[in-house]
Amino acid sequence: RYFQVPPGAHDLEARFQFEVPGGGSLGGMSEPVQMTCELRYRYDNFEAGKRYQIQARPLMREAQGWLYDEQRNVVAKADVMRCGTF
Repeated sequence: RYFQVPPGAHDLEARFQFEVPGGGSLGGMSEPVQMTCELRYRYDNFEAGKRYQIQARPLMREAQGWLYDEQRNVVAKADVMRCGTF
């Protein structure tokens, strides 16, 4: 709960799952592959009681993400810690 989190710097880690087209041998297609990316959002100016939104989207076999404040301003960009089929 937000009122139990002190203001200041915080990290939020999230998993983002999405499908990418599979690749078969000899140019054939196989089933889509489910990718999982672990993202870390770091924000130094967290304020209790404010609303924030995270967003992530696929970028080939990687991901990208952003943290938005109440006015939809980007306040942090996610670091991709790892991506794979795990």
